Amino acid sequence: MASGITPSIFATEWAPGNLQSEKYLLSLDGIFQKVKQLGSDYVHLVYCWNFTKDDVPHIQELIEKHDVRVSCVHSLTHLNQPSTQEEVEKERHQLSDAIEIAQAFDVRLVACNFGENADRDEIAAIAACKSHYAACFEAAADAGITIVVENTCSASVGGEITTSAEGIIRLLEGVGSPSFKSQFDAGNLQSMGEEAYPYAYELLKEHIRLIHLKDVVKYNPGVSHHRRSESARKLIGTAAARYVTVPVGQGEVNLEGLLQGLVADGYEGFVDVEPHTVEERLDEFYAEGLGFLSHHLS
Repeated sequence: MASGITPSIFATEWAPGNLQSEKYLLSLDGIFQKVKQLGSDYVHLVYCWNFTKDDVPHIQELIEKHDVRVSCVHSLTHLNQPSTQEEVEKERHQLSDAIEIAQAFDVRLVACNFGENADRDEIAAIAACKSHYAACFEAAADAGITIVVENTCSASVGGEITTSAEGIIRLLEGVGSPSFKSQFDAGNLQSMGEEAYPYAYELLKEHIRLIHLKDVVKYNPGVSHHRRSESARKLIGTAAARYVTVPVGQGEVNLEGLLQGLVADGYEGFVDVEPHTVEERLDEFYAEGLGFLSHHLS
């Protein structure tokens, strides 16, 4: 593509916990084949869902076999959720594993989530994150890796800090590590009642190191796809305003404007296509997302 933007496929959709049956479950080889068939040269893999540490040598073989590289390793951690010392240590160990695995794949991004914790207010949550994961932030910086935290979209998160652009900025600036930045998901922000573009993007753009591409509309029980998404537990948003994902470009997120903004601002990095939809429409959503990127960036 003419810009510095590189499309990638977010493979979380093929994880057992995200599928409604085994019909669409893919092996690691199947994931790499599918990514290549869809027309992408990069895949974002999820540690503990798509693979384990024992699979790393096999993935290295698949990278060569299919000529598909890994764009990011998702650590599957929620930094703020652990409360006990034992829980914190387990989460820290998992994040450290992901950093080591990223190095093995020559990857420069490790993703995480923040999560809520009723035992901490916002100030305490930021302080705990800075303290608990200081060694991880330092190890990532030494390896030339950035840990990116995704803004969340779940109706159960309550006051979780990453539901708004302002909250994300407070978190990133409070932690204050150059290796801790933003994974920007416009669809998630829109579902939480925040204008993703231009408002949230303009606030966050200096911190953004990875983009998630998905589109959303408000839930309508009269639409069969919406009802199917609800039964598959694919709705996002709040209890007062639920949202469902639709093919990229068919929802209310100004994704065309976002891409134009990324190009104008010289963003050089990955844009993950993330369908977050029912299993029988995964290929369609992935293809629409990659097509949208190709059309607007070529």
